[in-house]
Amino acid sequence: VNEKRQWISNQLMQYSNIITFSDGQEIAVLGKNMRLEHVGGRGLVSEMEDALHIHGDIEFMPRRVKNFLTQKLKSEIISLAQNFAAHLNVKIKSITLRDTSSRWGSCSHDGSLSFSWRLIFAPYEVMSYVVAHEVAHVREHNHSDSFWKLVEELNPQFEASEKWLKKNGKLLYMYSVT
Repeated sequence: VNEKRQWISNQLMQYSNIITFSDGQEIAVLGKNMRLEHVGGRGLVSEMEDALHIHGDIEFMPRRVKNFLTQKLKSEIISLAQNFAAHLNVKIKSITLRDTSSRWGSCSHDGSLSFSWRLIFAPYEVMSYVVAHEVAHVREHNHSDSFWKLVEELNPQFEASEKWLKKNGKLLYMYSVT
């Protein structure tokens, strides 16, 4: 423990600034800063220019924000994945979102794709890269040169997104629903 004390301290510091979905909080949504505003009344969540208006009782705010964000992300991912799949002439069986801790996305051998819902907090280009990466796996279930050529065909700037994830990926776990 003494040998790793500094590393442990650095890891704990990364998670000490938890961001909650509360009134007035700013969050990143696909690269755009959005302010959360509880407005009460009937309804769920509505997207404005630079804010999300959250309706209903304030105690349900975190759940409503998460539900809105996951629906928004899934819609974006489905659209991108369908376009990428059409470009590669491959079929996607299904798309799911999960709260993963070690992978941003995965592809099963039957063409089922799964993504971390936390990609909603990454810039759009980074999320798009992860989708391109997983759709490329539908054709190439490896990380061969052929696979990386497919990724580059779908997302020519993929290397910048990979670097962003390596540098900033842990920050996407700072958001807490509780």
